Amino acid sequence: MVDLNIIEAGLVVGGLVAIASAWYGRKESSSWDEVLMFLGFIVGAAMIAIGVLAWSAGEYDFSTRFILIFLGLSLFLRAIKGIKLAALIALIVGGAVGYGLYWLSMAYELEFLSTTVILVIAFVVLIIVYVIFKFAEDLMDMGGFILGFRPLQFVMGLAALVEATLLLANYSIWYFLG
Repeated sequence: MVDLNIIEAGLVVGGLVAIASAWYGRKESSSWDEVLMFLGFIVGAAMIAIGVLAWSAGEYDFSTRFILIFLGLSLFLRAIKGIKLAALIALIVGGAVGYGLYWLSMAYELEFLSTTVILVIAFVVLIIVYVIFKFAEDLMDMGGFILGFRPLQFVMGLAALVEATLLLANYSIWYFLG
């Protein structure tokens, strides 16, 4: 069971970070946007975890779980929107496959695993992993662009604060909608 205080704290902190981030905006004369983005990354990851725990427990209304997960995604994806990791991950995986095949060829004396075959297999794996992670990276960028839209983030932050207030009174937004 997820404690109600954790749910309320997640909603309040996430709502305040989302509202501050949306309200403050991007100002070049200050670094507050980067600070809020860093806080959004941490708070967003925590909200996603709390939302998943609340969803698996099934003890909270749909609106509480929905706000936790989507506001958490909004804060988290906005922070990682510009990070490009597909090439680095592909290089690491391709190198690990190449090294693993080289080790196998030496340990078991496999004649068909020549250096050229190992390099071709590692390169093919590198390309496949890069394409998969690049697609995932583009999906995260698109999600970060849509969910990180400042007016939407502001509204979701207000909804999180309203939901936290209603939870203190043993209600939720879902109680009034359904």
